[in-house]
Amino acid sequence: MGAKSEWLDGRMIANLALYYILVDDFQVTRRVGLTSFTVLNAQAVTSRGLDLDVVARPLEGLDLIAGLGYIDARFDRFRVARTSERFDGNDIQLVPPYTFSVAMQYRHRHGGFARVEYQGLGGYSFFEDNARGQTAYELLNARVGYERAGIGVSLFAKNLEDTGYFPFALPGGPGGAILTTPGEPRTFGIMVSARF
Repeated sequence: MGAKSEWLDGRMIANLALYYILVDDFQVTRRVGLTSFTVLNAQAVTSRGLDLDVVARPLEGLDLIAGLGYIDARFDRFRVARTSERFDGNDIQLVPPYTFSVAMQYRHRHGGFARVEYQGLGGYSFFEDNARGQTAYELLNARVGYERAGIGVSLFAKNLEDTGYFPFALPGGPGGAILTTPGEPRTFGIMVSARF
């Protein structure tokens, strides 16, 4: 369930969504060989949380944007019969307990724009046993450019603080090794777009 609201002649917008989800036979992918995977079924899962988005427009062309997400996603019952493993009560892997973002964006009526954004994710586990995972991290991104009549060009910068993080990992084999996928490092680029 949720609510959408608008105040001050549209200069302030706030949206809230609340959810509570029960899932039977939730599918979990597990690596069983170098290139082989199997799908297991967690017998029961509960996911509950909220999403809040706020936009303020104090001046023409200027948007102040904030977002917050909270999620509690757990295995209520997850038992692997062939290995006798039990993960009841553990967090679902790769699901951060919270996310947030704040941004400031300006668009001039003649087409110029600029945006700076700061976003963060709470720490999450890589695997269903919750033994290893990624700690909380934040990213700073920016973009500046020009867009008019469907044609645009912009310069962008991602992960300006060059934060090291791993959005994903797989078991790597004997000895508890894991294979990780590193996140995108500090990146600069140019984007050209056209809409027809």
